[in-house]
Amino acid sequence: GPLLDGIADPQFASYGRMAEAWVALAAGRSADARRTAREAVAVTSYFGPLGLPLIARAALWSRHADAARDAVEALEAAAYYGAAVAADQATIRAGLAAIEGRPDEALAGYRDALAEWRSLGLAWDEALTAIDMATLLDPGLPEVAVAVDTARTILTPPAAAPFLARPRTDADRPGQPPH
Repeated sequence: GPLLDGIADPQFASYGRMAEAWVALAAGRSADARRTAREAVAVTSYFGPLGLPLIARAALWSRHADAARDAVEALEAAAYYGAAVAADQATIRAGLAAIEGRPDEALAGYRDALAEWRSLGLAWDEALTAIDMATLLDPGLPEVAVAVDTARTILTPPAAAPFLARPRTDADRPGQPPH
């Protein structure tokens, strides 16, 4: 787009592709999410820890075990390291267990992944893991329901309420000079 005109650093193209991938995932367009995340990683290789988990999640949500397995194996083979990468791998492996008909193993894996995300203070990833659980397991299971309730709390933080409820003033309207 016009904001990127003249910028040669390829990571900006990857950021754009990742944004498109997240939008596609949220809209339920799994194939588009996987494609655009793959493009982001292809353009800027160090986007692997960001793109590969998104590719795997999109594959899991559409029940494509082979694509999810390929993504987690690529994440492992690339030898990225760190607690968040390990938690991503555990989350993906739990999802694979879910879609391959091993719900007890999946639930145990998700339990560990949720605890890890919580310990790392990565609430967004914790919420996404709860969405995985509700998508891939029986949402009526008590443990899934608790995770979903927690995700709802994470995704609608009360601290944002004053900003969301803030009344508009003339200065907020387009074309109005600030006071």
